[in-house]
Amino acid sequence: PHDYLPATGHPALLPAYDLMSRLLGFDSVYQRLIEQAGLADGQHVLEIGCGTGNVIIGAKRSCPGIDAVGSDPDTSILARARRKAAGLSGIRFDHAYAQRLPYADGEFDRVFSSMML
Repeated sequence: PHDYLPATGHPALLPAYDLMSRLLGFDSVYQRLIEQAGLADGQHVLEIGCGTGNVIIGAKRSCPGIDAVGSDPDTSILARARRKAAGLSGIRFDHAYAQRLPYADGEFDRVFSSMML
């Protein structure tokens, strides 16, 4: 049992998460979010409820000079995000709950959250 709702609703569906999001057209939504954020080198960027990292990895690829952090309470999905981000520097994934974030106020210049609430 989890004390949160897994991204796919059930842990057994995790391997299909990225495929489902692509088929539903979320890649273009993620890209629009990243474009709207106005990212710039040197910014500290957080994604709350990062799931498999689609948004925060996309942000890092679109602006390699940011310091990127993805947070999620699901350790299985964080492992998947870490594998997807292999080879990228300046990105990390933290185990954290949205209601108890372990970051200081004002630590981030931009904060993303998509499909979480």
